[in-house]
Amino acid sequence: MNRKSLFGHSDQLLAWLVVAFFALSFPVASRVHAQSGGPGSDAGVVTSIDDNRLEIRSGSHTTTYVETEQTQWLNKRGQRIDPGDVVGKMVEVRFRWITGGSEALSVRISSNSSSSAGSSRSVAAPRSRSGEGGSFSGTWRNDQNGHMLTITVTGENAIMDYSPGTPDQGTIRGNIIYYEGVSRRNVGSEVRLLKETGGISLSADGMRLSVHPAIFYPDGHIESKTVTYTRVR
Repeated sequence: MNRKSLFGHSDQLLAWLVVAFFALSFPVASRVHAQSGGPGSDAGVVTSIDDNRLEIRSGSHTTTYVETEQTQWLNKRGQRIDPGDVVGKMVEVRFRWITGGSEALSVRISSNSSSSAGSSRSVAAPRSRSGEGGSFSGTWRNDQNGHMLTITVTGENAIMDYSPGTPDQGTIRGNIIYYEGVSRRNVGSEVRLLKETGGISLSADGMRLSVHPAIFYPDGHIESKTVTYTRVR
């Protein structure tokens, strides 16, 4: 009787150990599933930073990242800058996967057109036909309204002469022209010249331009879009 009672107690203890094992296993699995992954990298033009969300655009594709107090905002030399300084600029984003999205670890203004190795999306830098930035030279037509754009390249500098419109100046890095200029816009009952920044990227075959302007309004609103041009000559 004593041996039988002892064995019964052992079986009960074993059962409790099995239950405890499974009870502890499930929370651990949950935590592992919720952990972040990555990292990865991406490239595009910053269209907005609002409500802890960073939005960048590459061609017709828009990606949103979560930005935190630990997100680093860097210029081309890797120096810290204010987050607002990257709006309208071509950037490289290092991110990691988190539950429900991606978290931006660093946002750096691009010094060239290609993102780092392992990027999920990258912009290819084609060979220049006539020196650095030479592929931009020529006349281009806006696919939406037929307006013309003539680009003149001198070394790393480019002049974008719009018709109609006023010329802008930019700096060429790989297959991207980074520029700052002004844009004429209606603000209330007035026509005003507003700050505009952006990037102009060149397709791999050298036949299409994607213009990514960001226009800054007095009330803090930023207008952003993508305009496509096709080479005329």
